[in-house]
Amino acid sequence: MKTFLQFLFAPAAFGAEPFTNSIGVKLIPVAPGSFMMGQDGPASDYHIAKHPEKYDDADWHEEPAHRVKITHRFYMAAT
Repeated sequence: MKTFLQFLFAPAAFGAEPFTNSIGVKLIPVAPGSFMMGQDGPASDYHIAKHPEKYDDADWHEEPAHRVKITHRFYMAAT
């Protein structure tokens, strides 16, 4: 008997289109690949009203920018 995870990650289980599951949650497919996550740059001073030109400064949890690799296709809930 296949486990749920074996079914979930089976290539035949994936379509190219989003779908809605039995409890009404919309799921979208996420394909394997890689991307850059986070950002490098000066730390945010949290005074955007005083310094609007600094809106893109990095928060502590966004540094450093790093490459993320997704190795298996999966579905993620869309909100």
